[in-house]
Amino acid sequence: MKEQPHIGELIKAQLREQGLTNDWLARQLSCNIRTVAKIFHKQTIDTQQLMRISKALNFDFFKIYSDNFNSR
Repeated sequence: MKEQPHIGELIKAQLREQGLTNDWLARQLSCNIRTVAKIFHKQTIDTQQLMRISKALNFDFFKIYSDNFNSR
């Protein structure tokens, strides 16, 4: 089985790819910038929080997990 993705790093990479800032994401999630920094360090994440981040960034992070599951 493939190694699980580090979701925090993937979220950070997607944010950067879109040219957005940590402050922007904090505003979208109604949290502070420290919380965003903590998200970037998470190996795993709550599904509700991941859904909010996916919607904010208009990117399906769940697909990363399903692709990982389907490649077994």
